Amino acid sequence: MTAPIRRILVGVDASPLGLAALDAAFTLAARLGAECDAVFVADVNLARLVSHPHVHTYSLASARRHPVDGATLARALELQQATARHAHRRAAEIHRVGGAFIVRQGRVAAELLDAAPAADLICLGWSGRARPGRLPRLGSTTRRLLAEAPRPVLALRHPASGPVMALWDGSEPSRRALAIAAALAAGAVDLLIPDNDPVTVLRLEAAAQDLLAEMGATGRHRTAGRLARCLAGAAADGVLVAAGVPVDEVACSLLAVR
Repeated sequence: MTAPIRRILVGVDASPLGLAALDAAFTLAARLGAECDAVFVADVNLARLVSHPHVHTYSLASARRHPVDGATLARALELQQATARHAHRRAAEIHRVGGAFIVRQGRVAAELLDAAPAADLICLGWSGRARPGRLPRLGSTTRRLLAEAPRPVLALRHPASGPVMALWDGSEPSRRALAIAAALAAGAVDLLIPDNDPVTVLRLEAAAQDLLAEMGATGRHRTAGRLARCLAGAAADGVLVAAGVPVDEVACSLLAVR
């Protein structure tokens, strides 16, 4: 139904969501018996930004403005890279998972897309920075990966601790989503069925249960109805596995399949 996940690629930086994506990727790799490669991209757009004459930094100690130079940027990138490398090494030791730490230079989305064909699953944060008390907006890099990556993409809104959910309508893409959800779920897969007809919902639920049983998994009906209602009923702390959903209407982590 779908190829096994043997190699996970995680785009990593020093942001909270980037480090959470790293931990999630290693957790999944340990569960699936996969390897996990981390890619840190030194963004060339930052170098172009600091060359602009009107870009400055402000010191919290002196409250004074200072120009940004290449050396300052280089030190900042080195610190971020060191933080990400340390997190990768620690996650590999904790989860006993192999994989490489890869450093690239270029535009972040383009470099991750270039590395994507070597992996079976791509993992990254929903955005670079989370805003306190608010859901993070979908970042431009993650949006492009969700739209263009040739492999399934897990976009993490926050550390996922809830259920694995699958959007199930009986189509071939939803079958692939169901298979991946079964592989990821530690327990039962929660089924979101986008249909209002009770008879159709029962038929789809029974078909999903049969497929999950073949994969050694179980399922449970979470919600049904219009797509918007299904998305609204998804657990905020869980992971939704789905194909072709409007990402801006998803309020939980999303694993998008092709």
